[in-house]
Amino acid sequence: MSKERLLLSSGMFVDGTGATPPRLADVLIEGGRVEAVIDRGTGDQAAPSEADGRPPDLSARALDCSGALVVPGFIDIHTHSDLTWISTPGCDSRVTQGITTEVCGNCGMSPAPNDGADPHFRATISVIDQDPEAPLPFSSFGEYLAELAARRAAVNIAPLVGHGSARQTAIARGGGKAGPKEVASLVAEALRAGAWGTSLGLMYPPGESAGRDELLAVASVTGSSGALLSAHMRDYEGSGLTTSVREVCSLAGATGAHLELSHLRVVRGEGAFVVDRCLELLEAAGPDVHGDAYPYTAGQTTLFQLLTPALRREGVAAFLAARQAERGRYAEAFAAGGFEPSDITVVRVRAGADRASVGRTLATCAAASGLHWSEEAVELLWRSGGYVDVVVVGSRMEEQATILAHPKVMIGSDGFSVSLDYPAAIHPRAFGAFPRALRMLVDGGTTWEQAIAKATSMPAAKAGLDGRGVLRPGARADIAVIEPDVLDARATYDQPLQPSSGVRHVLTSGVPVLESGRQTGARPGRLLLRG
Repeated sequence: MSKERLLLSSGMFVDGTGATPPRLADVLIEGGRVEAVIDRGTGDQAAPSEADGRPPDLSARALDCSGALVVPGFIDIHTHSDLTWISTPGCDSRVTQGITTEVCGNCGMSPAPNDGADPHFRATISVIDQDPEAPLPFSSFGEYLAELAARRAAVNIAPLVGHGSARQTAIARGGGKAGPKEVASLVAEALRAGAWGTSLGLMYPPGESAGRDELLAVASVTGSSGALLSAHMRDYEGSGLTTSVREVCSLAGATGAHLELSHLRVVRGEGAFVVDRCLELLEAAGPDVHGDAYPYTAGQTTLFQLLTPALRREGVAAFLAARQAERGRYAEAFAAGGFEPSDITVVRVRAGADRASVGRTLATCAAASGLHWSEEAVELLWRSGGYVDVVVVGSRMEEQATILAHPKVMIGSDGFSVSLDYPAAIHPRAFGAFPRALRMLVDGGTTWEQAIAKATSMPAAKAGLDGRGVLRPGARADIAVIEPDVLDARATYDQPLQPSSGVRHVLTSGVPVLESGRQTGARPGRLLLRG
C-alpha cells in the first residue's frame, strides 16, 4: 500500500475540535500521518519540526482543495457493518459521504461470540445478517477479530461486542439458561480481545429479557475496562422513551460506564415535549453520557420487531413452528400496534423468498393479495423464514433537528457499508446520513466547526479512538475534503443507492480512497483494536 507524500492545497482547514473557525491552510501528509499544517495567510506552520525551526519539505503531489473544507474523516459511531465490511471492501456507502472509520456491533448484535451449533443465533443477529445462508467461520470474538484483521477495506472498522449475541451464546451453551456471570464473562472476554465496548439491544430478543442484575454485570465489566457502552433502549415511543433513558442512565451511573444513547428519536406520541424531557435527562446524566442521531424520520428494523414484546420473546422459531390457525395472534398484534401500513416499506426478505414485496409498502402488498395488511405481514414473514427488514416512518423532522443540534449528540448513520450496486432496497441513511445531517445543522444555525465536531472529535473521544477525529501534526491522516455550498445527501427512500454531492476527496491513513469525486479502489482501511 503506497503512502505517498501529499499536499492538500488551498483549502479551508477545520481541525475537528469545534473550537477553531475555518482558516486557509495547506496540509502536508506523509507516512499516513499529518506532517504539517501551513497557514496560507501568515505562512505560520504547525509541524513536529517547528521546535528546531526547520520548515517542512513541501515537495509532494498536490490535491486541489480550493473552495472546500479540509476536515477530519468522519467517524460513524453507530453502524451495522459487522459483516458487510468483509463482503463489500470498497465501502461505497461510507467513502462517498466522507466516512473513514465506522464503529460496528451496535444494538446488542455482533457476529461473535456465537455457538456454532445454535440454530437460533442467526435470528438474534438478523438485522446485521445480510446473507443468512453464508457461514460464520468463527466462534469466539477473538476469532472474529482475526477474520477482520486478515482483511483490508477502504475505511477502518472498530467493533463492539453485542450483549444480545453474548446472551444467546451463553443460553445455548447453558442448555437453555444463562446467568449474569456467564453472559458478563463472554463480554469481558471480547473486551480483552480488543472490542471497543459493549452494545445493548433492549428491544431485541434475547437482550430484552435480561434482568437488571445481568445488565449491571455487563455494564460493570464494560465500565471497569473504560470501554464504551451503547444502548438501543427498550422503548422509543412517546413517554416510554423517557423511562428508557432513565433505565440506561442508571446503569451507567451505577457502574461508571461511558454511555451512548443509540439513535435518539421519539416515535409517535407527544413529540416535542418528550424530546425536550429526554434532552434534559441527557444533560443531567453527566459528562460521560452522550447520544447519537440520524437526520431521518424513518428507522429500519425487522418486521418481527413490530410485534409485542411477549411475542418477540417467543422468538422466530416459535413463529415458524406455529400452525396456520395459531398465526392469527401475530396478525392481531400487528393490527393493534398502531402503525399505518402505508408507513411500513419492505426493504429486504430472505434469499430465495418471493421478492415482489421489496420496495413496496405493506398497504400496497395487502391490496395486491386481498388480505388485511396485518395478515399480509404474517404471510410475508412466513414466506421469508422470519427474515424481513422494513423501513418505518415514525418521527418528525423538526424533532430530529432539535436532537441533532444538542451539544451532547453526535451524528451516527445506523447504516451499513454497502456497494452502489447493492442488490436490495435499503434506508437512505446508509449513503446520506452525514452530508444530510451536516446540511441540516448548518442551515439551522450551527457553525461549520461545531457541526464537523459532531462527526469527528466527539465520536473519537467517545469511543476512545486516540489520534483520530482531530487534525494536527502527528495525527492519523484520515481526512475528508467537502464542498460546503453543495454538500448534501442525494439518497432517497425511492433511490437510496446514490452517492452524496459535495464530497471531493477522502483519505484513509493518508491514502486517497476518493479523489475528485471518484473512488480509487485503494484499500488502506483496517481493523482497529482497543489498547
